[in-house]
Amino acid sequence: MATKTNKTKVGLPALLGVLGQESAGGKTTLTTAMADVLTMAGHPFAAFQADDKPRLQQMLGARVVNLGADPELLLRQPSLLRTAYTPLYSACEQAHKTGTSVLLDGGAREIENLAGFFTDVEIDED
Repeated sequence: MATKTNKTKVGLPALLGVLGQESAGGKTTLTTAMADVLTMAGHPFAAFQADDKPRLQQMLGARVVNLGADPELLLRQPSLLRTAYTPLYSACEQAHKTGTSVLLDGGAREIENLAGFFTDVEIDED
């Protein structure tokens, strides 16, 4: 008897985010695997990292945009916490025009900030 599998098809371009509260939970590994799959399929992507540990940059190199704000600047200008994510929003906004998917690796310490940002910009509505 053949095994039946449920496959969910994701339309491209897509926003593919790997976020989690647990440190060392495999978020960067999964994001890297998604980047590999997109690369092998010849599909362009933009990669973003919101984490205090630049592991995704170590894996993918210069292709990764680090969304972290400078801690010293944050002390003087707390609003930078949300504006640091503007490049992510811009990439999502351009995704349908350019056909480029957006990958996001969100570290445990950034979950609350990212959730606030997504709520503020109503990214699910765009």
